Amino acid sequence: MLVSEINIIVYYLFMSIVKIIKKGFFFIKYKIRFNMPELYWQYLAQAISEYRKSKYTEQHKSFGYLNPATNFFVIRRRPPGWGFFANYFYVLKGIMHAEQNDLVPVVDMENYWIGELSSLKKINGTHNAWCYFFNQTSEFTLSEVYKSKNVIISDGFEILEKNHWVNDKNFSFISQPDKLLILSKIIDEYIAFNEPTRENIESVKKKIQWDPENTFGLFIRGTNYFKTQQHLTSEVSDFIINCKQILNDNSLKKIYISTEDFLLYKKLAENFSDYEVISSIRHDLNKSTNDWVKDQKLTFDGGIVMGYEKTLRYLIEACLMGECSSFIGTPSNASNYIMTRRKIGVGESFVFIKGDKIKVTE
Repeated sequence: MLVSEINIIVYYLFMSIVKIIKKGFFFIKYKIRFNMPELYWQYLAQAISEYRKSKYTEQHKSFGYLNPATNFFVIRRRPPGWGFFANYFYVLKGIMHAEQNDLVPVVDMENYWIGELSSLKKINGTHNAWCYFFNQTSEFTLSEVYKSKNVIISDGFEILEKNHWVNDKNFSFISQPDKLLILSKIIDEYIAFNEPTRENIESVKKKIQWDPENTFGLFIRGTNYFKTQQHLTSEVSDFIINCKQILNDNSLKKIYISTEDFLLYKKLAENFSDYEVISSIRHDLNKSTNDWVKDQKLTFDGGIVMGYEKTLRYLIEACLMGECSSFIGTPSNASNYIMTRRKIGVGESFVFIKGDKIKVTE
């Protein structure tokens, strides 16, 4: 047996053991939760919460004597750190904080596990989940930073103050070009795709014969949880009507649909059958719902396990959305990212919020 085959077997054996431990942990946790008097449970939960909070507060460290004239800011998020674009914007917030305080930002998603993404084996030559897709945010490596004299480890819960506009849970800044421009400039300066990601993006464009100048991008936040019911609520129906209006106003015949929800994707594709629906890199219309479910790795509560490959396709779709002639999206961190990548004043961009189509203009 080859060494590589042994490594694969050991890896999957380890992951199986981890899954068993997790299931056992959740079983014990909920057994305790529902058999313990409420007062005791609240006391215990508060104590655990306070401990975790203290562990992930901002910390000032000195790890060695390197770079004495440089003040580093290590951007970390408390594990498990769910949500790829939520993590992306967490890094953006960290960079904004670093700029405000004359610090050098470095992202650590190696020592702080990202639940749906981190891997025991290296991806693109690294264990740092941020660097699976992007270059590090500065010229310094993590290993160098953790030997340096002046290091601040970020808060793991929230970096910027709660009332900062980028923390608005209603995503109001998505329709404000001045705010989008601020984020866009930060991204251009600090965040760049690594070489494997760039190659993957170009490969996809070539495969689907990407024609952004004549394509309408549609992003709708569905759910990454498998559901059996149909997703054609009145709000989705209104969304479709508005999309068709934009298509007609701009004389566009091509459309790229992006959503993590397979059932919703099928429904949208059916409603745009009069247009050229560009083949999705995440969904196959020739598959039945049951076949799609069989191809997914699901969590115990029905969520889709993303992993590197699925996340990469998600990121590539967001990049495609950013290049489309016209675009409409529903509020989400993914839409926020797309809007920061679109050139304001070129084509049309809309946000669909609570049944209203809002145009983003200069």
